[in-house]
Amino acid sequence: LQASLHNTHTVVRGIASRHAAAHQPKPLPFGVGDYVLTASSMSARTRNKARCIWYGPAQIVAANNDRTFVVRDIGNDTVQTLHAQFLRRFADKTLTVTPDMRLIAATGGRGFLLESISSHRCLPPSKVWELLVHWEAGDETWEPLSHLLQDVPTMVHAYARALVISDPATGNALQVAISTLRA
Repeated sequence: LQASLHNTHTVVRGIASRHAAAHQPKPLPFGVGDYVLTASSMSARTRNKARCIWYGPAQIVAANNDRTFVVRDIGNDTVQTLHAQFLRRFADKTLTVTPDMRLIAATGGRGFLLESISSHRCLPPSKVWELLVHWEAGDETWEPLSHLLQDVPTMVHAYARALVISDPATGNALQVAISTLRA
């Protein structure tokens, strides 16, 4: 009986050690200096509490332990400590962060929301057209026509059509500038 019990314990210990070896935490695909996306819960906007929105990129600046990391958002330089389950690999530490990447990270990938176009001007020496843009955030800026045609062509064309009705000479000149930029 004692030999049988000893054999049973030996078998169980072998199974337990194989089980433990099989369930060791896998090494994470990122480390200090690498770039990751960070998760944010959508529960405030949707009924699906398990669904996340991924923001970023952010750079890992420190590791508190093997599963908790300090990350710095490249868009606004905020620092937060997150568990690895809220991180997804984006790129390694050799990534070159461009101004466009910082802008995308700062705006959550949504860009800036344009509310309306209210005015126009043609700068005399270069004949470059600019449109006065009102942003949802409340401010207004003069933006080059060429940029707006790339980003919000429907709004630019609607403004130009309305301008042709209210001020035909200027509206037609703006239409010509739009056609020139599209060619």
